[in-house]
Amino acid sequence: RGANAVEIFLLIFALKLIHPHAIFFNRGNHEMDEMNCRDGGFMHEVQRKYNGRVFRLFSKVFELWPIAAVLGGRVIILHGGIPRQRGVSLHLLRNVACRRQVPQDPRNDEDQLFFDCLWNDPHEGNGLATSSRGDGCVAFGRDICRAFLKRSDLGMLIRSHECPRERGFVE
Repeated sequence: RGANAVEIFLLIFALKLIHPHAIFFNRGNHEMDEMNCRDGGFMHEVQRKYNGRVFRLFSKVFELWPIAAVLGGRVIILHGGIPRQRGVSLHLLRNVACRRQVPQDPRNDEDQLFFDCLWNDPHEGNGLATSSRGDGCVAFGRDICRAFLKRSDLGMLIRSHECPRERGFVE
């Protein structure tokens, strides 16, 4: 995001090549063509500086990124959040096919898992709630987060889908 997104990405990508075990990428909603093509976004920047072929290469690179990462066997990092389906564990997330753009069918469990990991947000209460992000997005509560972490034998969830705020819940 921003006027120099291409240069920032290329710098981080170069650091990944130099230090492959120190830099990790996770896929989020901004690594999808749907978001990159909106409002004069990343696609327009790439086309202005390079061309459409280069943008398609970026898209293919983004599709290689996982939707989640686990650090030290105890911390999961997601861009969005916990999927809405009951009983979801880390094992199910590991099997979600990421080499695609948008979920094809929101009634399909794997498509829903993929979407939720990119878009969902937490809320302060328990259970599921409506999300202000838009169509199809939900917010997950503390109880859903705790249950997922317990089922997956994890101790913490770190999300990258929001700006830091003064106070928020931390498990």
